[in-house]
Amino acid sequence: PAIVSPAKGTSIAPGETFDFDYESIADYGESSYNLTIWLYTTPPSTVVITPMTHYAVGHYFGRFGVENYPGDPDPPNLMPSTLTMPNFSGSYGGFGLGSDASNQVVYLVVVEEWATG
Repeated sequence: PAIVSPAKGTSIAPGETFDFDYESIADYGESSYNLTIWLYTTPPSTVVITPMTHYAVGHYFGRFGVENYPGDPDPPNLMPSTLTMPNFSGSYGGFGLGSDASNQVVYLVVVEEWATG
């Protein structure tokens, strides 16, 4: 499994739509069920992805399916081919308000649910 696009180190402006392509683990004998796409403002780690006391900061793009057989032959929520970069320079307001940021390094993260067999 790997993020194919955008390439590591790509500069993307706030509000810009960018190509997204993810190579799923789904293959003969490996079933993929869903994948969740995040944009973290801190480097991803096991502690952040599966939090006990430390939580990720950033943007949640959503949970999507990958067409594969027999795992999920017809998912209703197909993975998008493009995403839009959020604008971290302004406050969204609401509960859990984070800090504003400009010229921020961010990390695109995909967590895929899969099983063997």
